[in-house]
Amino acid sequence: MNELRWEIKVPLWRNRLIRNQLGVAIGIPFGALLVVLLLVQAYNGLIMVGALFTIGFLLVTLVFRGTYDVRFVLDEAGVSCHTLGAQRKRVRRMSIAVALLGLLKGNASAVAIGIASGAGTDACIHWKRVRRVKFYDGGRTILIRAGFCEAVAVFCAEENRVAVKQFIRDKTKGK
Repeated sequence: MNELRWEIKVPLWRNRLIRNQLGVAIGIPFGALLVVLLLVQAYNGLIMVGALFTIGFLLVTLVFRGTYDVRFVLDEAGVSCHTLGAQRKRVRRMSIAVALLGLLKGNASAVAIGIASGAGTDACIHWKRVRRVKFYDGGRTILIRAGFCEAVAVFCAEENRVAVKQFIRDKTKGK
């Protein structure tokens, strides 16, 4: 078996790994901001942050239609994942919009975030770079880590779960 290839639509809010990563990425900054606003008794700010959090949640749900649509390829070189067509276009459009709004407002951070978010639609890790592999059997998910901030979450379908797990174990030899 030289290659495994499949496409899958992963539910954003029902997958434990995605929920946890979103919780860290969104929860820590929002949580810290809420604590500061509570300490200074800025209750209007709390309402605004809550509204922005709700709008962000709805935006992610609507734009991505509640799923992460991805294609995985496991071969002799490594593991790669690619965001699928329509979702890839939506991500790119949103990233361009953020970058343009950042330019119009003179906000270099927004421009950088827009550019960086559009670049994250494809990822590849070569087997020789893999440092750690963690299997989440309940969610049919495998997290492959390489260098600093370099990871790919492999989401398996029920029918290929065993083959994918074995392929990754053979290539990583128990890392």
